[in-house]
Amino acid sequence: MHPVPNYVNFYRIDDQYPKYLLCEYPVNEKNYKQAKEAKWFEVALKQVRKYGPTRFPPIEWIAVAVRNVAEHKDASTFEQSFKVGAIFPARDVFDSSRGISQLVANVVMNRHPFKYDPQQSEVFPSKQERWIIVEQHAARMSGATNSNDHVTGAEPHK
Repeated sequence: MHPVPNYVNFYRIDDQYPKYLLCEYPVNEKNYKQAKEAKWFEVALKQVRKYGPTRFPPIEWIAVAVRNVAEHKDASTFEQSFKVGAIFPARDVFDSSRGISQLVANVVMNRHPFKYDPQQSEVFPSKQERWIIVEQHAARMSGATNSNDHVTGAEPHK
């Protein structure tokens, strides 16, 4: 299997969260600039829209995480390479009458979208890489409230 090129989405669906398309958008930026994030979200969502809803299993949400591969040196830097994430309603992303830039402008971005827990590999290998933004969003959507149900590092896009 060849690695996904930079600036091209990598998709997957977690069995625990089948309503969410997990979209990893890898960039390779030696000097990472947050000012570029809105554009990267737009490009990632345009790629999803281009494929169309029939290319994916039935989903309700699209979780996009921007990962700077230039910062991923080894397991200890993997988590921090996931710079920002956000969740978008799938119906809005696939609706061509909706402007993608407007979707991005109105989204809440999360600066800690991902958790890498190598300790989980022995017990639950599939839980070694956790999309925290999906876990938190799914909990909010189900009406769950617990001490872990808060948005860490979330901020409206400016």
